[in-house]
Amino acid sequence: TTIVSKIRPSSRMIITLGKDLIKDVYAAIIELVKNSYDADSKSVNIILKYDKKNNLLKTIVEDKGHGMSLKTITDIWLVPATSDKLIRKRSPKGRILQGKKGIGRYAAGILGDLLLVESTDSNLNLSRILVDFDEITNSEFLSDIDILIETGLKGNNSGVIMDITLSEAKES
Repeated sequence: TTIVSKIRPSSRMIITLGKDLIKDVYAAIIELVKNSYDADSKSVNIILKYDKKNNLLKTIVEDKGHGMSLKTITDIWLVPATSDKLIRKRSPKGRILQGKKGIGRYAAGILGDLLLVESTDSNLNLSRILVDFDEITNSEFLSDIDILIETGLKGNNSGVIMDITLSEAKES
């Protein structure tokens, strides 16, 4: 008897790529900044906000790079370990790309349990992506997880804002 089966990536793979391969919060921030550099952003804003009343810590990483189109989001950003940057080697403006493994974005999982990404591409098309790392942790397979993308919106400037929320933040 011969059967055909498929490799079914466990949802734990995303946690492993983010939390286990990225050594700490500092390395996580560096990974996200490298993505902004690869997007030809001239600067990156990193904002930390603590909401004591709700015990939430927000990490916001904001750039003015070329942003991601909906196609880039679905065909590259949502594909773990994509070879896109390895193949391209250079950004649209000629920068040598820092990201090569296709996993840096999962570093956001170290910084919080909920990720909201707002990406405005060069045509000012805005997309919002919601990633719930708790849902990823509690799901068996990646194919079980629905990632919500809101599209058809208009942005003001190209770039990406990653808003990462850590619930039950600990005071030091």
